[in-house]
Amino acid sequence: MKFYALLICLLTGAENLDAQNIFGIAYYNTPKGWKAVQETPNIVLEEQRVDGKLCRIIISATEDVAINLEDAYLTYRQQKSNVNYSSKNYSKVVRKENPYIIAFYSQSLETKGTKQKNSFYSFTNGKESFYVQYISDDINCDAVFRTFLNTLEIAEATVEVADKSKIKTKAKVGGKPRGRPRKNPA
Repeated sequence: MKFYALLICLLTGAENLDAQNIFGIAYYNTPKGWKAVQETPNIVLEEQRVDGKLCRIIISATEDVAINLEDAYLTYRQQKSNVNYSSKNYSKVVRKENPYIIAFYSQSLETKGTKQKNSFYSFTNGKESFYVQYISDDINCDAVFRTFLNTLEIAEATVEVADKSKIKTKAKVGGKPRGRPRKNPA
C-alpha cells in the first residue's frame, strides 16, 4: 500500500513538469502549461492564462560572482530585480545552504488592487551565481513554483588547472563533489 501511495505522489508531481533544461549553472524544469516568453538575457517562464492573472518565473543568466553574504545578496537583489515587479517591502532575508550551494531569499506580499507575491532567490556554487524571481497574483501558482524550486539544481563550481582542462572541485562552502548538479537548499 505504501508503494502505491509513493508511486501516486511521484507521478502527480512529475506530471506538472516538462523535460529538464540547462541555462548557465541552473538545471530547471519548465512547469507543464508554461512556456518561455523571453530567452535573452534572462529566461522568463509564464503560465499561459486567459484570465489575465500573472504567474511568472525569471531565471537570470549566470554571472562570475559569488553571492555568499547577506549584504551582497541585498545589493544583487536591488540591482537585478525586475524593475516592473520590484518591491520595497521584502521580508527578512533567509540564508540556506548545503555543502555545495548557498541560497538567499526574501519575499513580499503587496496589495495594489490585488495581492501580488514577489520572491527573489539567489543561488551560488561558490564561484558563479544566478537569481530566480517569482511574481504572481494568483495563489494557485505557488504550488507550481514550489515544485519548480524543489527540482531546481545547480552545477558545482569548476576551476581551471594549469593544462587548461576543467575539473570539478569543492565549492567554497565545502563538500565532496560527485560530478553532477546539486539540489538547491531553498
